[in-house]
Amino acid sequence: MTAQVKNAHIHRLEIFSRFRQINKGDNHQMEVRGFDDEGNIFNNLEGFKFDWATLEGHENFMRISPKEAGHNKMHREVNPINDDDFFLRALKPGFSTISVKILEPGYEHVAKASIKLTIVEPFVIEPADP
Repeated sequence: MTAQVKNAHIHRLEIFSRFRQINKGDNHQMEVRGFDDEGNIFNNLEGFKFDWATLEGHENFMRISPKEAGHNKMHREVNPINDDDFFLRALKPGFSTISVKILEPGYEHVAKASIKLTIVEPFVIEPADP
């Protein structure tokens, strides 16, 4: 029995988010996903350094720690700001665009990825049925 092993490099980044629309007051997690030149996804980017930036709507959310978000994933203690995850708390309705760039040597050619989020007021039906 033989196995073929391919040592691939990151060719493209994508920001994964379960939702593009989130409610004001909610916590939200996004993560970086990496793809090789054949479109295969890397199963883990932990240990790589990333630069997260807000391109639009920085006043609509606040970046929070994984612990504040109630997340139990182990993160690097050195600088979790440059981690492969981004946690936020939605503060007010509007649009926010967030980008990420890989900071590792040899990956300067990889284009940054971005995502646009919509923050909305939660939908509430009144009067509430007792």
